[in-house]
Amino acid sequence: MGSWGTLGPALLSLAGVALGAGGSIFGQHLVSRASTRQLEVQESAAHRAELKSAVLKFLGIASQVEKAALTRPVRDGAADDAVLDRLVGDL
Repeated sequence: MGSWGTLGPALLSLAGVALGAGGSIFGQHLVSRASTRQLEVQESAAHRAELKSAVLKFLGIASQVEKAALTRPVRDGAADDAVLDRLVGDL
């Protein structure tokens, strides 16, 4: 083998390369974890928005059904029943 005068710098260079590669891999792991978490947050927000839209649509139709039921005349009106049936079907 060689003396420490020639072998030392080669070993330190090799250690620097290994340290740099390890740091690079660790950095990529952190970036991957962060982007995965960000994707989960975006998907969760989209799901909440979809649920909110469905609930608001349901409440709107339920309100229309309630108004139609309360304003329905006492007499037997076929047209009013058809509107109410359509609204109940939408609900």
